[in-house]
Amino acid sequence: MKGKVELIPLETIPEVNPGNDLAKIISGSAQKEIGGLKDKDIVVIASKIISKAENCLINLEAMKPSRKALEIAKKTSKPLALVQAILDHSEKIIAVIPFYEFIKEGLVDYKKFTAKPDVSLKLIKNDPCFLITIDKEGRIYRDAGIDSSNHPRGVASFPPAHPHKSAREIGEKIKDITGKNVAVIVADTEILPFGTVDMPRGISGIKPQAQRLAENDRYGKPKYGGVDLIACELTAAASLLFGQTDEGIPVVIIRGFEYPEADEVEHVADNLNFSIITKIVKEIFEYSLSACDMRYLDEFFDIF
Repeated sequence: MKGKVELIPLETIPEVNPGNDLAKIISGSAQKEIGGLKDKDIVVIASKIISKAENCLINLEAMKPSRKALEIAKKTSKPLALVQAILDHSEKIIAVIPFYEFIKEGLVDYKKFTAKPDVSLKLIKNDPCFLITIDKEGRIYRDAGIDSSNHPRGVASFPPAHPHKSAREIGEKIKDITGKNVAVIVADTEILPFGTVDMPRGISGIKPQAQRLAENDRYGKPKYGGVDLIACELTAAASLLFGQTDEGIPVVIIRGFEYPEADEVEHVADNLNFSIITKIVKEIFEYSLSACDMRYLDEFFDIF
């Protein structure tokens, strides 16, 4: 890869409402701001505006809690309406991350993450843990992807049901409008240890990962790398312009990056169902114990 790669935020995207044509909106804003889209541009779109356009919205104040929601809310201290929304939009809960407990025990210094420690602590106390969930398609989310930020009070959104399909349809409509072939990535924010990062949830027109395993390095040796997560890296780059608060930038155009095209794309993460992850973790422990000794297990947990 040589040359210059540009990240261009679209700053004239209006507030999106259910039924809006995102392809038309994006094409119009691009025409106004940068003279239009070009072939091989990559359009990175915040998942939330797709949720808004597809009417994936929830009135939290109208939620009727189930017995299961009441039990989980009581045990976790999460807001009851949020718990019910999570249950409605997930297949099962597989883990609970007690973030506030980490703070109380001194395991996490939340003050490193904020310029408003008092407001932050109040926010965390109101929703003190995260539920790790799996949806009906096998995708793993935090709190089922339910998000109330940048919505009016009492309103939240849930992720598009088929983000790859949404990405493909937007790309096809952009081509109909502009005549340009573009790739589309649907970006969604997830929490990793000690921070957040935007991840690709839907992809169209671009292979999500490089296929350069065993290609030679500069000294002619086959390399054990070369499988870069291209879509992840592009999405993370775009998120530098999205921001996470009041920036109001839901679309970023990436221009100048030479990428491998693809007609149909299934993201690599979609193929990792929970049973496969469980088997992988089990085999890691089995091989570690057979190659080392029992003391290794204690040392492994001491790392964390």
